[in-house]
Amino acid sequence: MIKPYLVFLLGGLVTLFVVSLLLINFDTPIDNSKLPTVITTIFPLTDITKQIAGTSANVVQLIPSGSSPHSFTLSPQQISSLSKADIIFAIGHGLDDSAVASAQKVKDIPITLVDKDIQLNKFINPDANDHNTSALNIDPHYWLSVPNAAIIAKTITDRLIELDPSNTTTYNDNLALYEGQLEYLERELQQAAFDAEQKSFIAIHDAWSYFADQYKLNLVAVYEPSEGKQPSIKDIQRLGQIISGNKITTFFTEPQKQSDAGARLMREEFKLDIGLLDPIGGVLEGDSYAELMQRNIQAINKTN
Repeated sequence: MIKPYLVFLLGGLVTLFVVSLLLINFDTPIDNSKLPTVITTIFPLTDITKQIAGTSANVVQLIPSGSSPHSFTLSPQQISSLSKADIIFAIGHGLDDSAVASAQKVKDIPITLVDKDIQLNKFINPDANDHNTSALNIDPHYWLSVPNAAIIAKTITDRLIELDPSNTTTYNDNLALYEGQLEYLERELQQAAFDAEQKSFIAIHDAWSYFADQYKLNLVAVYEPSEGKQPSIKDIQRLGQIISGNKITTFFTEPQKQSDAGARLMREEFKLDIGLLDPIGGVLEGDSYAELMQRNIQAINKTN
């Protein structure tokens, strides 16, 4: 006859064995080396891609958040990531062309521009496009509209499915979930824009046409005649007339701009408050495309 304490001991050992197996199963890490490696150029693309890819792909951002897409140097870590890359998602139209060109020197990686099915705007200033003189005066900041972000998400989904068909269901399910989140975000932004008393604004550079069009705002002027170029005396006089005629109270700069000359001039010469519109984001811990867009519409509302 088996002693009761032996039954208890054997039962405990079996339980311990089963729990150990469960722990081994759940603690086994995903082998990231077997996942597709996806390169994105700027933070909004990175966040949108991660929403679609989930844990089914390694998503690596090429241009560090907080820096300008126009000037950066590849780090050793980025070079290592590029050597394993399967695809690059890029904005194009001069915004991130130099970054993509640098990446292509490391490895000939397939590039997908995410502008498919998007109605592209031209710059409000015909001379504004110093991003790339061959870009035909196209404003590349098309992600600054939630409906465009949804189109971008669909483009990314389709390309990921081509790259990794074994995860088709995952990518499509993630897209459906994200599209629902974007629809909710769009309703929120439209209401906030509708509530804004001052819908006309001046920005430091010509990045906000899609944002203004989508949310029925009025980008009446920009400080920089073209990317990184300081305005002439004639330009400043014209800005003064626009400020007076539209009763502008706030001038919007951007965190990626290193010089505060424009903000200082607007504050001292025209007595404007200084606000912040951020076209790229990604610096704040846990940031997302949705939070970036919310911050921008809130900045407009603060001018009331």
